[in-house]
Amino acid sequence: MKSIVVIGAGFGGAYAAKNILKRLPPGFNLILINKSELFTFKPLLHEVATGAFSADVVCECIKTFLSHKNLKFIKGIVTNIDFKKRTVAVNKKRINYNYLLISIGANTNFFNIPGAEKYSLKLDSVEDAFKIKNAIINVLKRDSPKIVVVGGGPTGVELSSEIAEFTKQFKNDFSITVIERSNRIFPRFRAKFATYANKFFNKEKISLLLGTGVVKVGKNFVITDAKQKIPADLVVWTAGVKPCPVDVIPKTTVQNGFFPVDSYLRLNDYKDVFAVGDCALAKNQDGSLVPQLAQSAREEGVVASENILADINKKPLKKFFFNQKGVIIPLGKGHAIADIKGFVFSGFFAWWLNRTVYLMNMFGFFHKLYVVLNWTIGLFRKRDEKIS
Repeated sequence: MKSIVVIGAGFGGAYAAKNILKRLPPGFNLILINKSELFTFKPLLHEVATGAFSADVVCECIKTFLSHKNLKFIKGIVTNIDFKKRTVAVNKKRINYNYLLISIGANTNFFNIPGAEKYSLKLDSVEDAFKIKNAIINVLKRDSPKIVVVGGGPTGVELSSEIAEFTKQFKNDFSITVIERSNRIFPRFRAKFATYANKFFNKEKISLLLGTGVVKVGKNFVITDAKQKIPADLVVWTAGVKPCPVDVIPKTTVQNGFFPVDSYLRLNDYKDVFAVGDCALAKNQDGSLVPQLAQSAREEGVVASENILADINKKPLKKFFFNQKGVIIPLGKGHAIADIKGFVFSGFFAWWLNRTVYLMNMFGFFHKLYVVLNWTIGLFRKRDEKIS
C-alpha cells in the first residue's frame, strides 16, 4: 500500500490530515507523525500561562477528530528526512513515503544572545505556559516585582496584557516592560493597532521600550543595545521563532532551517514533498513572505492536501496565495483590537469575535462545548492562582 506521510499535527498538519482522510484514495494510507497525541491550540497558550484556562481547554486528543481505517498515528519526533530515498526516520525506524507533507512547526529563536535561553522563559508549549505561570506566582511574592517581555509582536503584546491582569489579583505594586526592536509594536500591522495598544498599555501601566534590542540576559537583569541595564525578576522571550530542527538529505533543500516552496507549496526539487506552516518559506504573488500565523498555516495545510490528492488523481494543482481575512489581537479579558479587511475597531465586540473565530478553528464538537462553558465561566471568576 502506498503512503502519504504527514509530519506534525499543528494547524497545518492537522488540517491537511483531516482533509486528506475525507477523500483518501484507494490503495493509500495516511501516516501521521507527531511528538504528542494532543493537538495544541497555541493561540491560547498565553491564557494558560496566566491562569485564565487549564490545559484541557487548549488541548484536544488527535484521535477524537482524526479517524480512518487507513490512518496510522506514530508518536515520536522525526530526526531525519532523506528526500532521495523517500524515507523519514522516527523512533529508530525508517518509513517510506510516496507523498510527504512537512509541518514540523517552530520553536523560540533566541538569536544566540548571551544568557537569553538560560535566563528567559519561552512560550512554545503547554509545559512552557505552566513554567511561566509558576514563575509569575513566585516572583509576585517579592516586593515590587519586575517582569520583562522581550518582543512586541502579537505574542508579546497578548502575553503582557494577560500578565498585567493576572498580577492584579495579587498586588498592584509591580512593573511590566515590553522591549521591541522596531520603532513600534505590531510592526507588521496597521499603525492603528499600535496606537490602540499604546493607549491600552498606558492604562494598564505597562512600559514600552521601542527601537531597542537586547544584547544580554542575566539572572536578574536585561542589557539593551543602548547599554541600559534593566532589572528583571522574570524575563519572557517572544522575539522570534525558528523551525524545529530536523536533519535532511540533501542539505540544499533547507534555507536557515526553513523549507523554500513553490506556489504549489512543493519543495523546489522534490515534487512529491510539500511544506506548510512556520517551517515553510512560502511567497505571495507580490514576492512577500507568507506570515507565520495559525490562519496561514491552516490554509496552507488545506491547499497542500488538495494538491497531494490532485497529483494522485492526475488533476491540475492549485496555487497558494495568502489572503489575510483579518487580524484580531486579544488584550486581556473583554478587550481586543481587530482589523477586518481594513476596518479597525476595538473593545468587547472585537474580543467576542476573536473567541468566535478561535472556536471555529477547533475540531471536536464536544470539545467546543467544553471550551464555550469555560469561557463563559471565566468571565465571572478569578484566574487560577495555584502552582501548576
